[in-house]
Amino acid sequence: GIYQMYHLYVVAEVINLHSGEQKLNPILHIFLMFFTCGLWAFGVAYFYLKAFYEMQFAEGIRPQDNRILCIIGAWGVIILQNEMNRHWALHRDQGQVS
Repeated sequence: GIYQMYHLYVVAEVINLHSGEQKLNPILHIFLMFFTCGLWAFGVAYFYLKAFYEMQFAEGIRPQDNRILCIIGAWGVIILQNEMNRHWALHRDQGQVS
């Protein structure tokens, strides 16, 4: 619902800010989710995980590539949130994020 769209917007902004480039366009993705009656959520999960994967890889972190699981199981948002939590914990443990 509405919270999922807000969550995706915030996640896109965090990934864009942390990676230092505009990889994701959350407004476009939210519009496409409305236009396709929610089917674009599979695409959103794929592209968000891809951007997060590339961001981690650029930092020298060996990430897990879970994009296929998102398409098969529609667990994209949960997988993405879990991966982000692990990423921020790694930064916190290294003293890079307060």
